[in-house]
Amino acid sequence: MMIKGNPSFREIRSEEIIKTVQSLENRIEERFPDSGLSKITSDLAEVAEDAAMRSEKIGRPNIAIRISSWGLAVGISILIIWLLLHIPSLKKIPNAIDLIQAIEAGLASIVFIGASLIFLISLETRLKRKQAIKAIHELLSMAHIVDMHQLTKHPEVHLADLERTPSSPVRTYSTVELNRYFNYCIELLSLISKIGYAYVNRFTDAPTLNSVDQLGTLCHNLSTKIWQKIALVNNHLEDEAESKEEKENLDELKENISELKEDITEIKEDISEPKKEDLDE
Repeated sequence: MMIKGNPSFREIRSEEIIKTVQSLENRIEERFPDSGLSKITSDLAEVAEDAAMRSEKIGRPNIAIRISSWGLAVGISILIIWLLLHIPSLKKIPNAIDLIQAIEAGLASIVFIGASLIFLISLETRLKRKQAIKAIHELLSMAHIVDMHQLTKHPEVHLADLERTPSSPVRTYSTVELNRYFNYCIELLSLISKIGYAYVNRFTDAPTLNSVDQLGTLCHNLSTKIWQKIALVNNHLEDEAESKEEKENLDELKENISELKEDITEIKEDISEPKKEDLDE
């Protein structure tokens, strides 16, 4: 018995990518309103919608080019059949020079039409490749722009609270906000990579696949660099949590010592009162 898998999980669906980008856009806008990252995500949502239409167009066959290719193929076949049928009549040519010229003319026609056929057959792939690679280069640019937005956000600078210089960028994010910002950048890079892979769902052209792989590698490398920053922020948050816990424990210990002192004082008073009573007697 064969188990049929869900076909929706066998290819990247553009509509799901669009939903995810729009959801991320809302999250970033709510967390960082009017920020550069929010504007990039808004542009990426439009790019994702354009990519859905482009990838669908690229995946469809070009009817005009294919009809032309079939027409040329039929023309070559007819020409070859005609030459085969007229081979006996070639013997009636009076001299060898005219015979060679006739054969050369026929072969030249076949070669010319064959070259035209090869050109038309590859034309569809080359046109689609040009469209796909142009769109992928657009995504490459967006990945670099995302990286530029987090470029000046160094955890060690934020956490050390260094003195500003006239050219220092404005740093208003808290440690937790900085952590969320970096995570949003990684999500954006991941979605950029997924949009690129949508172009090769139904167009398995080797140069285009290579460009998509380059996009995926770039996004992965940039994400790895951002993860290193997130690790620094997380370590700082853990240190803060430990320091807060230690402070709370210390405060609790001080309270316990204070209560213990009060108890000791009360015990001393209770002990001293009977002695005074004995002396009075």
